Amino acid sequence: MIERAKVSQVRHTASVSSGYGVAMRDDVTPEGAAFAELLRSARKDAGLLQDDVIQRSGVSRSTYLRWEAGDGVRPDLRYVRKVCQVLGINPRRAAIALGLVTPADLDLAPDESEYDPMVVEINRVLADASVPDAARAALRHTLDAAMNLWRTAVAMPEPHEPRGADLARRRTPRA
Repeated sequence: MIERAKVSQVRHTASVSSGYGVAMRDDVTPEGAAFAELLRSARKDAGLLQDDVIQRSGVSRSTYLRWEAGDGVRPDLRYVRKVCQVLGINPRRAAIALGLVTPADLDLAPDESEYDPMVVEINRVLADASVPDAARAALRHTLDAAMNLWRTAVAMPEPHEPRGADLARRRTPRA
């Protein structure tokens, strides 16, 4: 892993687009590029135009366009927070993109969007106190059985759906 101080010193030239769609050359740092990508993807996911974000956040047009172009190495953090609120970005994610902290510094769990939707749903069911204990226990039992089946399948020289004989060899006594 490259130290933050070294990363900050690394600059490269990249082609970026201005708010007017005109390609230009600009010095972009890795942090600026990461922050720009975070803003662009969140804005597009929210279905907003650059002008919408500018108007709702109160950030100047030139500032926001520079940020989306990758020139966001030393932005005013008060304005970063306003833009994050408009775009629904966790400000900690912006701090990571800007290279101010690492996920480990924040002990930050991955976004749910990084997981399969089924995993997110299972996690919610298991954490939901309104779901009866018996139902949660049944889900855990089912997941345990599915994991055992999966372990059996991937342990085979040529993975395939396990048959009865395969399962009998892997079965372990329950405590």
